[in-house]
Amino acid sequence: MWPRGRQNLRFRSLTNHIDVGAPCTVLDYGCGLAHLREFLLTNRFQASYIGVDIVPEFVASSAKRHPESTFFLASEDGSLEFNVDHVVASGTFNIIEGDYDNHWRAVRGALLKLFDCCSESLAVNFMTDQVDFQQDGAFHIAPAVVVNFIGSSLSRRFSLDQTYMPYEYTVVAYKNARILRPDNVFE
Repeated sequence: MWPRGRQNLRFRSLTNHIDVGAPCTVLDYGCGLAHLREFLLTNRFQASYIGVDIVPEFVASSAKRHPESTFFLASEDGSLEFNVDHVVASGTFNIIEGDYDNHWRAVRGALLKLFDCCSESLAVNFMTDQVDFQQDGAFHIAPAVVVNFIGSSLSRRFSLDQTYMPYEYTVVAYKNARILRPDNVFE
């Protein structure tokens, strides 16, 4: 459900808070074909990459293309036992499974688990409901609803980026005491 050719804009928003030169671990939850891994490599992030997805073929293909990284098939019970610096979820929650309320409940549960996995930040993007058109089966949610959940259940320290595309946004929830926004250099 993502238009082509805009992925780097999305990845920049999801990673612009990560210090490019500092070694770290990044968990890509819903990694698909590990395009975020390629973005991190291209832009010289010093990141150890872990990818998790529910599609066995994606996990196998990504592991074959990136043997230096680690890939896992998501557990059926939704459990997550990772200890990483940063968690990124790009487009992971954009397709509604069941009805809207149950999907939002499942997303909140996943965000709680993902935030427990990181020591620095959780970055996640969503499609906004403030658009002229909403595709059937797509999960559009108001930024205020997500921000209210993040602020009340995860961290009162977060950032919201609605600048990179008119129909989506990124929220980053921070754990550590200081928020570092380095001048990352992207090629």
